[in-house]
Amino acid sequence: MVRVQGVLPFRLKKNLPDAELWACDVSDDDLKIAGSNAELNQIAVQFIKQDILAGTDNLPSDMDLIVSNPPYILDDEKKDMHQNVLSYEPHLALFVNGDDPILFYRNILEKGKRLLKQNGLIYFELNPLTASLVKDCAIDSGYQVISEHPDINGKLRILKVKLTA
Repeated sequence: MVRVQGVLPFRLKKNLPDAELWACDVSDDDLKIAGSNAELNQIAVQFIKQDILAGTDNLPSDMDLIVSNPPYILDDEKKDMHQNVLSYEPHLALFVNGDDPILFYRNILEKGKRLLKQNGLIYFELNPLTASLVKDCAIDSGYQVISEHPDINGKLRILKVKLTA
C-alpha cells in the first residue's frame, strides 16, 4: 500500500511557489511520510507536529492564509462509507465526535484570530451535513464569508472566509 500524505500543501506550494508553507498534523507517522514525499518531490514545506485543539505555539502569527481539511465525518456516517476508506485512511484524520461536530472548525476560527493578518483568509473543506453550522460559526466569530463552493452533487464542500474583526 502506498500512503500519499501531504497532497494539499504540495498542491499549494506548486501553485504558490514563493509562499512559505507550514503543514500541521498530530500523527508522527503521517508527518514522516509527508516529509519523505516532500523530499522525493523536491517540495519545500515545513511539517510541524501540532494539535490544533491544544494550541498553536509552533506557528507564526502573521499568516495570509490557512487551508484546513479537518476531521469532519460523523460516527453515524461510517455505515455509508466505502470499505477502502475505512480500512486504509487514518480514523484520526477522518472522524469527529458527534457531540461537537464542528469542534475543529471552531478552534481553527478562534486561533485564526491570532495567526492571521488582518483580512487573512481561511479555506475549509466541509462536511455538507455540518456546513451551515461552520458557516454560522465563522460569521459569529468575526469572519466574512467570501465564497462557498459545492461539489459535483451540489453540496457545499468548500468555504472561504476572511478575518474582519
